[in-house]
Amino acid sequence: MSKQWGKEDILVFLKKEMILIISFLAAIISCFFNTPSGEYLTFIDFKVLSCLFCLMAVVQGLTEENIFYIIADKMIALCHNFRMLAFAVIALTFFSSMFITNDVALLTFVPLTIILTADCLSVKQIIPFVVLQTLAANLGSMLTPIGNPQNLYLFTFYQLSFGAFFKIIAPVVAFAAVLLCCGVLMIPKQKILVKNKREEKYCFHGGKLFLYFMWFLFSILAVFRQIPYIFCFLLVLITLLLWNPKLLKKIDYSLLLTFIAFFIFAGNLAEIPQVKEFLYAVMNKNALLVSAFTSQFMSNVPAAIFLSAFSEEYIGLLLGVNIGGCGTLIASLASVISYKLFLTCYPKENLSYLGQFTIWNLLFLVILMVFVSCFKTC
Repeated sequence: MSKQWGKEDILVFLKKEMILIISFLAAIISCFFNTPSGEYLTFIDFKVLSCLFCLMAVVQGLTEENIFYIIADKMIALCHNFRMLAFAVIALTFFSSMFITNDVALLTFVPLTIILTADCLSVKQIIPFVVLQTLAANLGSMLTPIGNPQNLYLFTFYQLSFGAFFKIIAPVVAFAAVLLCCGVLMIPKQKILVKNKREEKYCFHGGKLFLYFMWFLFSILAVFRQIPYIFCFLLVLITLLLWNPKLLKKIDYSLLLTFIAFFIFAGNLAEIPQVKEFLYAVMNKNALLVSAFTSQFMSNVPAAIFLSAFSEEYIGLLLGVNIGGCGTLIASLASVISYKLFLTCYPKENLSYLGQFTIWNLLFLVILMVFVSCFKTC
């Protein structure tokens, strides 16, 4: 018998999938301004959806093989004090997010950080660890087209080359790395007296690992337009169906549906002359500021999809939605993930976390916006 949903189940779903629900409501409302038709299919970027599906399958497979925990254990074994530990986990999150996406990096390494520090630090000392990790994931993921969903979308939408993309993003990521190092220096250089080591020994299956890396290679080739994206999608999908169908259930389909909803929403609004004219005007005036500001309330992934329909100024938009991931809690969906993970262990520290999170993120947002504004005028 199927489980009957109660009030608590509905509330949990609403909290978990709030962005998905809002995106679908926005898509439905926008349909009143542009009659549904076959034109809707032209609004949807199937390459982005296919590549995102393949990358999520790869990362989920690698996660099940414990490869990220094995790497983390090796790094953390070298740490002798909490500042070194902070450097290790934040650097690990920063660099891994470039390839496994910001949300997966946080899902993997925030629980690890809490485990390692729970017996040695107070809750108020743990909060900066998690906040800086969140910033590291959002800022490190900027560097590659596959580091976060907004990059993958904009890289595809504007048909950018890797060289052009890297030239735009690299100086900002380098400066962000310096800021993160300054933040870590504020963590006390306290000796680690107790390490809450896990008793289990992680291992992996060589054959599966090889297959996942092959998927990753094909996904990268598809992103950079070296092979047809449909070939990569069908390869991953058919292999999963025949070999590991359970993995299919663990892919974040809500993110894919959110993308579809915002594709339709943005496409419909682009058909309204007054909206189109206004957004073209403000985006052409200052795409950086508008996209960063919009991200604070809409989140940077839907902001990228929405605003791309109204601007050819991809540099400001790319930088704005990435830097705009700093700031409010909902500016980046990855930030919501680390917030939920922290509250699972420390449910009474809601306000303490939000306070420190907001201060750190607004500080990074302002500094990075000033840096980029100066860098663009040089």
